[in-house]
Amino acid sequence: MVLVQGATMDLNPTFDRREVERALEEDPAAAGAEYLGQFRSDIETFIDPEAIARCTVTKARKRKK
Repeated sequence: MVLVQGATMDLNPTFDRREVERALEEDPAAAGAEYLGQFRSDIETFIDPEAIARCTVTKARKRKK
C-alpha cells in the first residue's frame, strides 16, 4: 500500500488554483481537507472513539461474507 498526503497544487500543478482559493474562502476547514491535504480538526469529536472501538475488529485473519 502506498499513501501520499499533499496539497492538490503540489501533486497536480495544472489544477485550477482559483477553484482552491474560492473553496478556501467559502469553507476553510472543508477546503483544507479537500485541497491542502489537512486532516479535519473541526469534526474530530463527531464520533466517540469508544464507539468506533466497539465497531472495530482487530487481529482478524479472515472475514466472513
